[in-house]
Amino acid sequence: MTKDTLEKFFQRYERFFMQSLSGEIDGDEMSELYAPEFIAASPIGVLAGKMMLVFGKHYPTAMSSIAKLERKGCVFEV
Repeated sequence: MTKDTLEKFFQRYERFFMQSLSGEIDGDEMSELYAPEFIAASPIGVLAGKMMLVFGKHYPTAMSSIAKLERKGCVFEV
């Protein structure tokens, strides 16, 4: 993987994250940015499963919580 490829991926992810903060979540875009299976941990426990079946269902709630914390965006530096 080249640095250019990695930078483009994170620029795409940053755009997706910003769009999601405004409540516009694109399921197709999400499925292209994440692996088909996932493991996620939080203070309430650990989730594992098929990304679109579990993570996709909880993503809108998570983004709503982040937006309430007045998160203005995300920036990645490679």
